[in-house]
Amino acid sequence: MDIGVLYNVVVCFFAGGSGVFVFWKINSLRSKKKVLWNKNLDYFLLFFGLLWLSVGLRNLFFWLGFPELDMLSWKWFVGPLTYLHILPLFYFYGNLFFYKKKNKESLFSGIFTLVSFAVVTSLFIYGFDLAEVNRWGTKYDANMLTHAVFVYGIFIPAIICILADLVRKFNGWRKKGNFYYKQFLAINVGFLTYAMVAVFDGLALAKGVTLLLVRIGIMVSAMIIYYFVTEEPEEDE
Repeated sequence: MDIGVLYNVVVCFFAGGSGVFVFWKINSLRSKKKVLWNKNLDYFLLFFGLLWLSVGLRNLFFWLGFPELDMLSWKWFVGPLTYLHILPLFYFYGNLFFYKKKNKESLFSGIFTLVSFAVVTSLFIYGFDLAEVNRWGTKYDANMLTHAVFVYGIFIPAIICILADLVRKFNGWRKKGNFYYKQFLAINVGFLTYAMVAVFDGLALAKGVTLLLVRIGIMVSAMIIYYFVTEEPEEDE
């Protein structure tokens, strides 16, 4: 089996490991009460890490000559988690946008919970196809309904949430210059970095070495969040 698949596996393991590491680091800070963000950020990073570890594992199955395990891994874990791992972000932003307005926060989070599970249900009902096999691994495509509901019901709203909060935090940081706005601004940049590189990965716009660079970018997005989440405020902030 081509060595390119093994390179892909290693990069995915590093990307997934970075997510799990940042999740662990944030939880250790939370136990010391040194956090400003709600716990849904932790869950997003955990699901992020598990997703990319599982992508690496399924490609490892393919490299070892077990394509059936590769397919089953995508069907029962990687595919569903692809659509569910963004859900904690909506809970994260729901808390930011509707802080102290629990009814609106619950409605916001509930809507995207229903949409996320609708996407997964449509995946199980209408299935998926093996779209490509190349020297870097395999790629599966969900059916058109699943893809459309995900793009318009989850991905685009997530981008809108990220950009809206990024603008809010940038304006707050520019006016007040305090650590709170700086930290949340950087977290939004990490989310946006992940979203942009995920577009290239998900739409198969990245191939060959570019694919590896894109997945390195996924790891970088987690480390951006890690750097600013663990940054200590200066005395004048």
